[in-house]
Amino acid sequence: MKIGFQSCIVDDNLTGLGTYAKNLLLSYAAMNKSDQICEIHYPRLRPGIQNVRNEAIVPVLPLHLSKVIGIPLAIKKCDMDLVHFPVHRCDDFFSYYLNAQIKKILTVHDLIPFIYPREQDFQTRYLWTTSLKLIAREISFIIADSENTKNDCIRYLNFPQEKIRVIPLAANNIFRPAPNKEAVTCKVWAKLGISVPFIFYTGSLIQRKNIQLLIEVFSKLKAKGYRHKLVIGGTWNPYSRELFEATARLGMTGEIIFTGYLPEQELVDFYNAAQVFVYPSMYEGFGIPPLEAMACGTPVIASNISSIPEVVGDAGKLINPCNSKEFEDALEALILDEGYRAELSKKGIARSGMFSWNRTGKETWNVYEEIMRKGES
Repeated sequence: MKIGFQSCIVDDNLTGLGTYAKNLLLSYAAMNKSDQICEIHYPRLRPGIQNVRNEAIVPVLPLHLSKVIGIPLAIKKCDMDLVHFPVHRCDDFFSYYLNAQIKKILTVHDLIPFIYPREQDFQTRYLWTTSLKLIAREISFIIADSENTKNDCIRYLNFPQEKIRVIPLAANNIFRPAPNKEAVTCKVWAKLGISVPFIFYTGSLIQRKNIQLLIEVFSKLKAKGYRHKLVIGGTWNPYSRELFEATARLGMTGEIIFTGYLPEQELVDFYNAAQVFVYPSMYEGFGIPPLEAMACGTPVIASNISSIPEVVGDAGKLINPCNSKEFEDALEALILDEGYRAELSKKGIARSGMFSWNRTGKETWNVYEEIMRKGES
């Protein structure tokens, strides 16, 4: 069995979806499957990241043609049984149609552009959604990050449920409890310029993440006399201005700290130093931040909708993200009860151990073998 793996996303982006693709390739190497992988990628900029033996280099073409035409040409060079696209991108459209004879697997991480179109730019809102609907006819199998995403694929793509497999993601191994949490907490406090416990959120700063509600709930706790700060991590964007304005309007300037983007190692420290991690998102295809927080032993409060309960389970406090009083009560209870925090910390560490890139890689490889068996029968 020879598998083509379209890893251009790793060359483009070593965070998020690029991390998913990279970790799959590393898990295959750990399984001694590298000789069965043909990696399809751009001329290598970072030697040795993917750790595979066979490759097809995408030719360098003018304008945008390297992605649109170069990738399908590179796929044709591989003598493969099937090709796995670890993420849907508009650029891959012709890869499906110019290689019609090859079985194709696509990982669908979420269908947010269908559900929250107003948050998307023109390309994602129209080209991404339209191209995905079209190529769905050419896909042999879909891998979904969650049952919630599987249901969305059935609903929005009309894709047969028997051809969808749910395989969860994982947190990177760097996310773990600090050996000396007190020292890490002091380090983070010094960086933030504070000397009191803090509540932590990290993720995209967009409307769907429900950060406005978080700010409002936090302001109500402050009105009760709590000393805590709220720390919000994530890259600033045009919507951030609304969050800054809400902070000022509620008199929370100085009480809420926006850190901007946090590199992975700093993120580990912030999770470990936080008293509580909150994630009131209205929709997720999976929900990596709560999993990272649990892996670090940080008590989690998260939404009880979309895919988030699949990740958090009973290891965190799940709340209705539309109910500010419920959110406020849950946060206050966790702040006040050290034993409750310890209980969720222990449960979170245990639950996070159920998710690993090794598991993700093995279950994905099983899908490859299942498709090949069906093709031969």
